[in-house]
This record gives sequence, C-alpha cells and structure tokens, in this order.
Amino acid sequence: MLKKSLHDQIKIIGFWTVGGVFWYLVIAFFLKSKYPIFDYSFNLEIAYDVIKDALTLAASFLAPVAAFVLFSDWRVQHKALKNEKLSEDILRILNTELLSFYNFNPRSKSDVEDFNNHQMQFHRNVANIYVMLDEIDANEVQANHFIENIKKIEVDLDGLYMSIFKQIEIVIEHDAISDFLDTHSMRKKEILLKKLKKFENINETHYENLIKVISQLKPLKV
Repeated sequence: MLKKSLHDQIKIIGFWTVGGVFWYLVIAFFLKSKYPIFDYSFNLEIAYDVIKDALTLAASFLAPVAAFVLFSDWRVQHKALKNEKLSEDILRILNTELLSFYNFNPRSKSDVEDFNNHQMQFHRNVANIYVMLDEIDANEVQANHFIENIKKIEVDLDGLYMSIFKQIEIVIEHDAISDFLDTHSMRKKEILLKKLKKFENINETHYENLIKVISQLKPLKV
C-alpha cells in the first residue's frame, strides 16, 4: 500500500510537471512569435531557449517536490515498520511469555511457589504491552483496531491475575488446616474449596475472553 501511494504521488507530480511545461511552451510560443505568424519562419534559436527555460523551471520545481515526497514516504514507511515491530512484540508476550499464567489453577504449595516466582514478571509483561501500545502510531484503521482490541483485554488480564491471586490465598489457608479433622476445620475446608471453585470459574472466563481476542489479532503489516 505504501508503494502504491508513492507511485500515485509520482504520477501526480509528473502530470502537473508535464502540464506546466506544455502550457509554458504554448504561452511562450505566442508571446515570442511575430505576427502574423505564417508570414515568418520558425526561429530554432528562440525555440531552443524556450525549451531550455521550460526544462530548467521543471527541474527547479521537481527537485524540492520530489525530495519532500520521498521524505514524507520514508516517514510513513518508518512509522509502519515501527508499528509492525511493536505489534509483533506485543503478540509475542501475549502468546508466549504470559502462557504460564493463562488458566493457571493453583492447588498445592508448589503452585504457590510457582506463582510467587512468576507474578512480578507477569506485571512487567503487562506493563510492557501497554507501554509499547502507546508507541504505536494510530494512523490507519488496522492500527486503531489493534489498539482497541489490546485495550479491551486489559480488564481480563487484571481479572486473570486477581482470580489466581485469590486462589493462592485459599490454597495457603486450606494448607494451613489440611491436617485438622475437627468439625470446624472440616467445614472451613469445604467452604474454601467452594470458594476455590468459584475463582477457578472466574479465571476460566477471563482466560476464554483473552484467547478469543488474542486468536483474532495479527501483526500490523507494512
């Protein structure tokens, strides 16, 4: 699309340049001619000077205009390439680096340790996603669509983390009384397991919402 845009701009510049040269030659012909025209022979020297002046003017016009067009196209292409790289990095984080947190259901001490080892990286990854998102130049429909979809999953990323965090708290509390068999402790463990199931379902909902959006996202291509 960028190449086509540059091609179209060159065609427009060429059209106006040729048109300008043509009308310059027409006007110069009438101004420099002696009348009645058919009573005088064609002056090659004057014609040469007129054509030379026309080409000089065309070159003077083309140089800055062509430089401006090429520079503008370079800026557009540079932004497009930057958008492509940022979108690829964002999708890489969503599809790989956050993978360990998607649909994570803690049930034991080892799960708690695993969560503690990875939760700071989770927050850094999410923060990096939105830092990079702010750097994307929303200059076209595709970029705007990508930005809106990533913003849309912010709630589910937060919800995913909080539902896992709540499960971790429940697992820790349940583990603390797991060896107790008294009536109060047994009832407490039953309540905790129900709460655990509740947050597991919440986690699954956020997970499904995330996957639904992420699976439809593609890198921003030049």
